Amino acid sequence: MAAYEAVEVRDSGHVREIVLNRPEVLNRIDEPLHRDLIPIFQELKYPGEIRAVVLSSTGKHFSAGGDLNEVFALHKDPAKRAAMAEQGRQLLHALIDTPVPIVVALQGDAHGLGANIVLACDANVAWRAPSFRTPTCAPAWSPATAAAWSGPRPWACCGPSGTF
Repeated sequence: MAAYEAVEVRDSGHVREIVLNRPEVLNRIDEPLHRDLIPIFQELKYPGEIRAVVLSSTGKHFSAGGDLNEVFALHKDPAKRAAMAEQGRQLLHALIDTPVPIVVALQGDAHGLGANIVLACDANVAWRAPSFRTPTCAPAWSPATAAAWSGPRPWACCGPSGTF
């Protein structure tokens, strides 16, 4: 298995576990994470012996969403902004196109693109009631729309009381 900068990947029998592993930056969704996750999920289009994927993260939050410093810098560079938006689209499409179920083990809050990644998966299990937020810096440029086009997916979140 390849070495990755922002995630850990391990197989256990027919289950692949993908762990967002940068708690020091709240598992933000940025270029290093795009570089890791896009090929990982594109490879799963042909899953071989893998029958399910568990997506989790380390630290207090599942994901704080995008790196706001990167987002603000993208406003000054339309070409880079278009490339980053394309990477976000590729990531969400790779998740949605994965033929095996993706279960999110949600141990904390998910914001922005992090929330959309959770919503694009097949099922979610949480140990407490997580917070989901999709802040938008500029209404004309918002990658926080995956919930609108991710299609019909069964979605449930069970906290200690079975609700969220």
